[in-house]
Amino acid sequence: AVGWLGQGLGGDQQTQHQREQADAGGDVVFTPGAGLLDWRLGYQFSGTFFESGKFTQLSNLNNQIETRGRWRFLPRTALINDARFGFITYPNPTGKTASHPMRAMIGVSGLVTSAFSVQAMVGWGASFYTPKPQEDFNSVIGRAEVKWFLNTAPSTDPGAASSSLSSLSVGFSRDFFDSYIGTYVERDRGYVDLSYFFAGRFLLVVDAGAGPMVYPKIDALKLNAFADIRVDASLFGEYRFKDTFGINANVRYGQNFSGTSITINNSTPDFFKWNQIEAYLGFRWFV
Repeated sequence: AVGWLGQGLGGDQQTQHQREQADAGGDVVFTPGAGLLDWRLGYQFSGTFFESGKFTQLSNLNNQIETRGRWRFLPRTALINDARFGFITYPNPTGKTASHPMRAMIGVSGLVTSAFSVQAMVGWGASFYTPKPQEDFNSVIGRAEVKWFLNTAPSTDPGAASSSLSSLSVGFSRDFFDSYIGTYVERDRGYVDLSYFFAGRFLLVVDAGAGPMVYPKIDALKLNAFADIRVDASLFGEYRFKDTFGINANVRYGQNFSGTSITINNSTPDFFKWNQIEAYLGFRWFV
């Protein structure tokens, strides 16, 4: 898939932050034991390419190897794991350097009743920036979610819930990401997600979340550690003409609340606050 996204860090320089983003990937899935165990080995690629010559040094490539597994050791409960290792490179760096982010989590997923499920995962993440020394993320990551099925789950398999089941979810996640400012940014996000399937044809998904974005100190910009507040919301709708084919539309909104700014070479201050709207049209083919 190839898409376009225009996003600003704030100030009058917003149009200079326009970029193109390309994504591709795939998984190989093994399911021995009549579905009691499944294991996925995958690869994901993403490339971000800035249009403005002033910001082309932030163009980057991300190659990621990932593996996920699920083992049902009880009729309604499964042990799950998720591990990922990435290779983030900046072909024309001016300050930004390569990193090799690693994430490894293990947890449990299960149906408490036919209407409620829980999932909890915990693990460790590290950013591994090179060369040293640089500010690295090296801490606990994880996520937790409680889901209520608005129509009764048809299976005791905790992994069997699909987009054809209406549900309401409440959760929290803690993770880290490569940042164009400094090295990494830690994100702690609470969220609510509603998925509703109408008459076997139309799927509606509403998602909203909020939480702090925590930055370490940035010596090059003479900034101490600080935290912004990020909010986001999305609306997804899909109409399925047949059981195997559907068209969809997706609108997303995000806003970063921040009082932090930087001034380079006595130029106009560039604030970290921003907001953005994304819109997509697409189709899905179910095989």
